[in-house]
Amino acid sequence: PLADAFAPAWDRGGRHLYFLASTEVALGSGWANTSSTSSNPAYGAYVAVLRKDDPSPFPPKSDEEPDTTGAGAKKVSPPAKKPAKDSVEAVRIDWEKIDRRIIALPMPVRNYAAVESGPKGSVFIGEAIPNSPGMLLHKFSLEDRKASEFARGVQRLSVSGDGEKILLQSGSSWRVVSTAKPPVPGEGGLAITLRMQLDRMVEWQQMFNETWRY
Repeated sequence: PLADAFAPAWDRGGRHLYFLASTEVALGSGWANTSSTSSNPAYGAYVAVLRKDDPSPFPPKSDEEPDTTGAGAKKVSPPAKKPAKDSVEAVRIDWEKIDRRIIALPMPVRNYAAVESGPKGSVFIGEAIPNSPGMLLHKFSLEDRKASEFARGVQRLSVSGDGEKILLQSGSSWRVVSTAKPPVPGEGGLAITLRMQLDRMVEWQQMFNETWRY
């Protein structure tokens, strides 16, 4: 294959799938044979619309001026009832012509390395920066159609199930902050002391049994 796609992440609305893809992998994809050639491909960020009857997340914007006379005013309907917080909408994927519903996010193609879904309609994308100890974390919003810098020096990240909190590791420090806005320095710091009990004999037996895989 001459292309690579990885790091899929479901949008919390259940109607979009984010992922990274590159067509610059070339012979680097054949890592298990002697003809493979190492490469440093750049990746683009994409979103797939899972349902065929859903609109594009980036509809064309009208250049018409808004009607300020009130002549075209429409009767306002009462807002639709929101589903209960604990209710879960079933994910439906229409496979027919799904390739026609894959859209590139309006972000430059770069060395992206990680994707984590944020609150509904948003996604976190980690960019590997040369000579940097961690990733530059972007937060992209479908509604705003743009990405903004969220944090720097991020080595690991994990978003809570409800999308409201994010766990970030930078060096030896960990913190939990809100996904709503970029954290300020020192916010949400955690004091962590971890210990592990290790049985060396059991570990050696596991290593011995698994060696054949490699």
